[in-house]
Amino acid sequence: MSKEKIFEIKNLEKAYSISKGLFSAPTLIHAVNKISFDVYKGETYSIVGESGCGKSTTAKLLLNIEQPSSGQIFFKGKDIATFDKEEWKEYRKKVQIIFQDPYSSLNPRWTVGKIIAEPLELNTTLSKKEIVAEVYEIMKRVGLEKDWYDRYPHQFSGGQRQRIGIARALVLKPEVIVCDEPVSALDVSIQAQVLNLLLDLS
Repeated sequence: MSKEKIFEIKNLEKAYSISKGLFSAPTLIHAVNKISFDVYKGETYSIVGESGCGKSTTAKLLLNIEQPSSGQIFFKGKDIATFDKEEWKEYRKKVQIIFQDPYSSLNPRWTVGKIIAEPLELNTTLSKKEIVAEVYEIMKRVGLEKDWYDRYPHQFSGGQRQRIGIARALVLKPEVIVCDEPVSALDVSIQAQVLNLLLDLS
């Protein structure tokens, strides 16, 4: 049986126009230069390269945080550029991201419970009680204590904050998780713990 193709990326390109001065012609910088690849269900993929080669930009293009200069992104056979409002809503539920810097990606004014619950509040019809139960369940899965529900991001270590980000990404039970260098901002001693957690959850 052939595996289900989730993503098909065709000649994806992202270029930025950089102005060097009032009288100079802008320079075109290619962050992503005509890449193509497929992603199949149940598999893990890595994009490897030096800093500045376009890894994070590619992640943002897949999440529609940025739009490509050219090329196409197909999700389950359909070009995401043709999605209507409802299709975008479904797409955002099915494709989630774990950001590089756990602290800057978490709202410092919100409790852990609120941060993890927000995707459920926006994308489901669950009751408040059901949402709390879902949040407790995902907190347990990623190694966060139940009594941390009402704490704030600044009260946690870098590794714990990344676990909060992972919980938020997983709470909608997405089909795809895009990890944008999820351990690069963490101490070496913590990196293995977070990577092992991601492997256990996959």
